[in-house]
Amino acid sequence: MKRRRRLKGSTPRERIMLNHKKVNGCWMWQGWTRPDGYGMLAFGSGRPSYAHRIAYTELVGPIPPGLTVDHLCRNKSCVNPAHLEVVTRAVNTSRASKGLDRRRGTNGQFLAA
Repeated sequence: MKRRRRLKGSTPRERIMLNHKKVNGCWMWQGWTRPDGYGMLAFGSGRPSYAHRIAYTELVGPIPPGLTVDHLCRNKSCVNPAHLEVVTRAVNTSRASKGLDRRRGTNGQFLAA
């Protein structure tokens, strides 16, 4: 069984700020990442949450009920609050289906699939 790296920081905000790597404007999450590319974060025995949602909540503000957080850079492991926007699920789905190559961010950086 693969052992997970212990993350720096004790609060959600500290963990976001201390466990990312800046690459072409994106803040690449360095903790646990799901097979589909989304970063995950858990505290204690709590249920894991998406790292980008925690980043938005801690660094921007609350996510209104019924809305989702979209990656403007199209990079699922990015936790940069400047690359995150709260939108409806319909807007998020529409953006993804407009022929945007989800492997290429808006900054032109090639992203792993």
